Amino acid sequence: MPLGLPVVLRLVSVAMTWSTSSAETQGTVAGGIAQATSSHEPARTSIDGAAIRSVAAGTASCPAHEACAQGIDPTLKVVFVSSGDQTGCTYTLKFKWDDKSPVQTVTVSDPPDGKWLAAKHTYAARGTYTINITGSESGPCTLTTGDIQFKLLSYVALGDSYSSGNGAGDYLPGDCIRSRNAYPELIEHEFFGDPKDTTLIFGACSGASTANFDSSQSGSIPAQKVYLEEPESKPGSVGLVTFTFGGDNDHVFFNVLRYCAARTVFEETCEEHSKGAVADALSKIEADLKTLYEKVKNAKVNGEPALAAGAKVIALGYPRLFPIDRTKECKTGYNRHDFQPSDMTWLNGVVKNFDTKTENGARAAGISYINDINAFSGHELCQRDPYVNAFEYTSPHDSFHPTGAGHAALADLIEKDLGSLKA
Repeated sequence: MPLGLPVVLRLVSVAMTWSTSSAETQGTVAGGIAQATSSHEPARTSIDGAAIRSVAAGTASCPAHEACAQGIDPTLKVVFVSSGDQTGCTYTLKFKWDDKSPVQTVTVSDPPDGKWLAAKHTYAARGTYTINITGSESGPCTLTTGDIQFKLLSYVALGDSYSSGNGAGDYLPGDCIRSRNAYPELIEHEFFGDPKDTTLIFGACSGASTANFDSSQSGSIPAQKVYLEEPESKPGSVGLVTFTFGGDNDHVFFNVLRYCAARTVFEETCEEHSKGAVADALSKIEADLKTLYEKVKNAKVNGEPALAAGAKVIALGYPRLFPIDRTKECKTGYNRHDFQPSDMTWLNGVVKNFDTKTENGARAAGISYINDINAFSGHELCQRDPYVNAFEYTSPHDSFHPTGAGHAALADLIEKDLGSLKA
């Protein structure tokens, strides 16, 4: 998996106020490099300013700054660009990062022609920062500096037990069974390179239904929309939202799986016993999810504006639990009982139908959908190395939920989607 999503700045053709330490040449901005008005182009170096590597939908305008950046990666990388013969040129740059850290001084001699990394800095808190860059040069060179505005955005992970990390172990304190091995934690640590969870707001909670987006699960567990409303997630401050929702609605699917795991061959099949409850759940879920997604992303619902209109919003489905076309029984983990082949086929179909409803709701609401039906392929239940837990006596909340390896597979899928946004 990639180890970070840096924010790289490149100069764009916009009006700017420059601080130029040499009067040898006055230029205009064109194509990302200051163009000389004389016939001989001297050596010069400037901030490479405004193409932002970000998971936010676009960047804010910043007429008072050389460039603006926003993103979820807490490490900001500032790139300069040089042109002309840089032989004998030495540049001394000073970076004030606007977070009480010491001024960083960088000295570069004979920089390469083109782009080069001048400095990088990791922020410890979400917020908006103005980076003041000044400098001087020696030799027949021109240096252009200025200010950059950087907005560090939030990654808000919402959803039910498949997002909180039931079954993945190493749980965080609290009532929601949130795992340090859950895919939101893996994305934050490995993709954004942020082991301190600077940008992650982890709101997913075991047992959450679609109704719990707007209403609390209990006195200690708030409605999940508050994680998009709290002060550090005020409008325009969220860059990414991910979630799974619907699988815990009325505990229908867990109850179905528990029956299927415990039934004997003398009792009703899974389909005979549970088709009515499943059909009822499927009949409601697409509309419920569409409404929830719209509240997050793209429309006014009941007069309220979207909570994260500028963010990238990703809905996941649920992975298939059993191998396709399994013809043999396999252990369920429940009192030496077996899953029957016909039950496994029917349950795979239920998951597929549910995922179709989820995708339809996401498309209708204008958000991204990740098809993870095959995420555990080769590692389903009944396989030698399953990415999903069978029935667990000692910790029933882990039953039929992804292991840590399962969450790593889900994180890989999400990271591939995010990777398409890299500059």
